[in-house]
Amino acid sequence: MNKFFKVLGAAALIAGFAPYRVETDEETGGWKLKALLWQASKKPNPEGGKDDITVNIFSFGKDEEEPHLFSEDLEVEYSGKTAEPEEPAAPAEAAAAEEMAEPAEPEEPAGPAEE
Repeated sequence: MNKFFKVLGAAALIAGFAPYRVETDEETGGWKLKALLWQASKKPNPEGGKDDITVNIFSFGKDEEEPHLFSEDLEVEYSGKTAEPEEPAAPAEAAAAEEMAEPAEPEEPAGPAEE
């Protein structure tokens, strides 16, 4: 059982520290790594100096790019199109469809022949 907990702990560490998203900005040459327990980003300095490298450890919920789930600026647009009602089927087609849908009634056996 002790080996099981060691393997489980190692798997949790690997899952927590392995990056799951890498975003690159081709215009500026920067990048951003995201993992469960940390995130790192590099922004190049436009003046030619040292690049700005930021590492955040235990960065739970610090993602500014994702919108808030319950936003007050919610807008819903509906199109002006309405669904056109379906035309009723012709009476002959409707009767044929009903006949096909209804199961055939079993015929009752004739009673004993009277002599």
